[in-house]
Amino acid sequence: MANSRKPMHSCGIVFQTCSTRVHGLLALLLALVSVANAHAQTVVYDKRGETVTENSDGSYTVQYTLGSDSLFTGYFVPGNRVIPNVEAQVVFDRTRSLYVYRYVVGNTVEARYKLSEFGLQSNAEVVKTIQPDKRWTFWSHKRRELLFWSYTGAFMEDTGIAAGSTVEAFILWSPYLPAIISGYASNTDSEFFPDLDEGINTLGELAEFIYTLKDSMALVSFETLGPGIPPLPFDPTRILERLQESVKMAVKLGWISDRVLGDHIDQQLAASRGFLQSGDQQQAMHMLQRLQTELDNEKRDGQRISRAAQYVLSLNINYLVEHLFDPPR
Repeated sequence: MANSRKPMHSCGIVFQTCSTRVHGLLALLLALVSVANAHAQTVVYDKRGETVTENSDGSYTVQYTLGSDSLFTGYFVPGNRVIPNVEAQVVFDRTRSLYVYRYVVGNTVEARYKLSEFGLQSNAEVVKTIQPDKRWTFWSHKRRELLFWSYTGAFMEDTGIAAGSTVEAFILWSPYLPAIISGYASNTDSEFFPDLDEGINTLGELAEFIYTLKDSMALVSFETLGPGIPPLPFDPTRILERLQESVKMAVKLGWISDRVLGDHIDQQLAASRGFLQSGDQQQAMHMLQRLQTELDNEKRDGQRISRAAQYVLSLNINYLVEHLFDPPR
């Protein structure tokens, strides 16, 4: 097997024996983990005397050989050992003609590790961001359509949002209209392997098993509210199609708890789209205005449509009604 894979890392931090102090700290941590999990382990790999064992705290203990009878013990923690709870809200800033997305990110009390990354699957243009504090950094990866915040605090002891805690003030400004998009969260996927200066590449089949396991457990995904629909070029028919897709997704997610109501909203959007395609913009606008009134009534009742679904539907409909006869440029 080629030895071209880089040491496993997260947020640009490579967890290797970079100093005597860190080496000693991780060795002590490894010993404590081994003792704590001696009676709560599940073997997931066992070949030729080398093993990978899942521990009760979500970490994995690895026993491996290095071309001799000597047995070494290492460990790693995959990135999906968090349980995110994300709340989002969005308002339109008319002074800047931008949508302001505000996120409250929590890590539920059952989580095993601190949440250190929070991301959104979106290729949206971002004009401005605000982080909770200076230890969080915003990153944007256009090619992979990712917007994410990464915790850049202390090395091992202080790595993000603790179980049972929440953090406010993840805020971004974008011209993109709100949609239901995918998000993800993760903890720092740390590792420690004694006497492997080049990482686990030299461990052959065992290394491939570990890489595959870590890749499959790299993050926790979920659906949330975020910038997803570009406002230009102005295409009201396409925006209505996207809204119909959002309604179906909202029903599936339980954001619209009444399927009959979801079908009704979808039919109203389809009727409005039909009027547009036949050239009757006036009727299309009237249909959207009536639907907006119905949504406002549902918002006051607060029973069948979640706040996130309200944001997606109402802000997109408002945008269409405002620009149907005066397209943005």
